[in-house]
Amino acid sequence: MELKEWLKRNDMRVSEFARSIGKSHTTVLRWIDGTTTPSPKAMRLVMTKTHKRVMPSDFFPDQHERTPAQERA
Repeated sequence: MELKEWLKRNDMRVSEFARSIGKSHTTVLRWIDGTTTPSPKAMRLVMTKTHKRVMPSDFFPDQHERTPAQERA
């Protein structure tokens, strides 16, 4: 499940989630829009916070899809 979907299903704001894992609102927004991906340590925090509903593979789109960062390149 993508983080954006998890946040919506759990009625949680990006800023609230970011605070709960010790990251900035901007950092989490960048993960959501595909500009950046979480570090391995941050991925573990996301997995723990979401009870493994959001997994590392959820940050890497299907090979046939392009992230916004890839579109800009």
